[in-house]
Amino acid sequence: MSRYPNIDYFYGENQELLLESDDYRLCKSIPRNIESYVDKFEHYYRIHKGSSNKCDMDEDTITYDVLNLDKWSDVVTTAKRIMKEFDFLRELDLHEYETTETFDEYVFGPETFNSYLMNKLKAIHSMNEMSMVYNSIICALREGYLYGKILVFPDGANKFKQAVTNKADRDNFRKRVYDLYGFAGRYHDCTRDDYTPNANYRIVTVLSSLGFIEQIPSDFDDVRAYGLTQKAFDYLDLLNANFGTLDDSKFDELIEKENDYNQRLIELSERYGIEGTIRVTTTARLPQVQEIFKERLIKKYGQKCMMCGVTHREMLIASHIKRASEEDIFGKADFNNGFLLCATHDKLFDRYLISFNCFTGQIMISTSLSDEEKKILGLDENFCLDAEYMTEDRVDYLMDHNQKFMERESERQ
Repeated sequence: MSRYPNIDYFYGENQELLLESDDYRLCKSIPRNIESYVDKFEHYYRIHKGSSNKCDMDEDTITYDVLNLDKWSDVVTTAKRIMKEFDFLRELDLHEYETTETFDEYVFGPETFNSYLMNKLKAIHSMNEMSMVYNSIICALREGYLYGKILVFPDGANKFKQAVTNKADRDNFRKRVYDLYGFAGRYHDCTRDDYTPNANYRIVTVLSSLGFIEQIPSDFDDVRAYGLTQKAFDYLDLLNANFGTLDDSKFDELIEKENDYNQRLIELSERYGIEGTIRVTTTARLPQVQEIFKERLIKKYGQKCMMCGVTHREMLIASHIKRASEEDIFGKADFNNGFLLCATHDKLFDRYLISFNCFTGQIMISTSLSDEEKKILGLDENFCLDAEYMTEDRVDYLMDHNQKFMERESERQ
């Protein structure tokens, strides 16, 4: 189980906003040195504020006088967005702005930029306090605690290929970055091999200035690796507590939903028996139980095939790890006893042509499948379950699946 379940739950519940929307998802317009933009506004403000604690400015003022640019560019949009995110600037009308009282307090107060940013991060309890910069910082920290390190890949597809020569590794890294940071570049398709997944290379400067990361040895040339510091873990402990204590409504909703599921299962067991089957011409699973099972998996991990990312609901199957026929009605609906898979990968898993090592999460592929078949079926020998799947209960279920996989392998010899 993840060390920070409340943070993971928050990102699961708000995935579409945090990882896909233009308002929050990490984008490459985030500058390496955010403080330098704030400094330029501060310099202008100290000179022009007069007797008030505000300062009006228009688009041209920001372009030529604040940022000292020769002409308008995307830098202006970036600078305005950063100032708004820190509550330093508000828009009055089209291309008309004024600095805020908060900015005045910051400029003439004792706080440094890093201490101000740290206090803003500590104040996050819900989506109301979230922004693109804060989300980018937390996404990178999540990579650090879920995978043990933050990897910063080189700019450009060719340099990425030279640094990571194995295509399976490149595919895994692209998927990892896509899952953690969302679409952060030109492509939504993370399986393409013509781009580098260097989504986080700008935000690591901010993480370093906050004292959240330190550089560690990397397994790849030209790929920088960073580990989290104790200060980062202390902040994550706080954030996890914030999401768990002040966002109780979401957890109450989840608990209420779980209670509804359990009540339905109890009613079904009383009506049809603890085995959760109904006699037709043969014994078949109750469809209601399977629906609960599928809903739980979608709620926990999102509506997509764990292996290939297919999201169409009708193409997804709630696949049991331990045979449903061997479990009672509650085991049949336990999300730990399953994965959400597309029809192809469900069939492979159901027939014990693939399994996942119960200790490492590494995929196990039947030797009866040829290299060509593995390629057609989209099977990557380097595929490994994300850490969030390796719960204690699921490990127990996987032990059963691993044993049956090995038995089938022996039979196929």
